[in-house]
Amino acid sequence: MTKQLNKKGTSLVELIAVIVIMGIIAGIAVPVTIAVINRQKKNAAAKSAEAVVATIKQNVQELVAKASTSIEISLAYPAAAASATNVPTTVSVKVDGTAQTGYEASEFIVENLKAFGTITATYTVSTATYSFDTTTTQFGVGSYKIDVEADGSAKVTGNA
Repeated sequence: MTKQLNKKGTSLVELIAVIVIMGIIAGIAVPVTIAVINRQKKNAAAKSAEAVVATIKQNVQELVAKASTSIEISLAYPAAAASATNVPTTVSVKVDGTAQTGYEASEFIVENLKAFGTITATYTVSTATYSFDTTTTQFGVGSYKIDVEADGSAKVTGNA
C-alpha cells in the first residue's frame, strides 16, 4: 500500500516568491506615490499664492480711479514658515506714493492659506501692468518659497 501526499497547500518557495514580487511592486509604487503627493503639494502652494495675487488685484481695481501713476500693495506675513498664517500681519496700500488708510488685514484673507514673508504688488496705471516683488523678503506658502510672475502666475522655487 502506498500513501498519497496531500498537495492542496502552497509551498514555502511559492510563498517567498509572492512576497518578493510584492516587495518589488512596493519598491516601485511607494517612490512614485510620494513624488505625486509632493507635486500636488507644490501645485496647491502655487494656487494659494495665485489666490493672494487675485485678492491684491481685486483691491487694485477698486483703487484705479484714484490713481494717476501707480498703486502699491504690500502684504507682510510672519517671517518664518513655522509661523505661517492666512492673515497678513501688516498691510500697506499706496496710491501715487501716498499711504492710504482704512485697509485692514482681514480684507486680504485667503482661506486655507499658510503664508510667510512679504509680497509687494505694484500696478502702473499708464501701462496697466503689474510687477510683483517676492524676492526681497522671501514669500512662501506652506513650506515652499514662491515667485510670482508679472502675469500673476505663481511658481514654486524651493523649500522654506
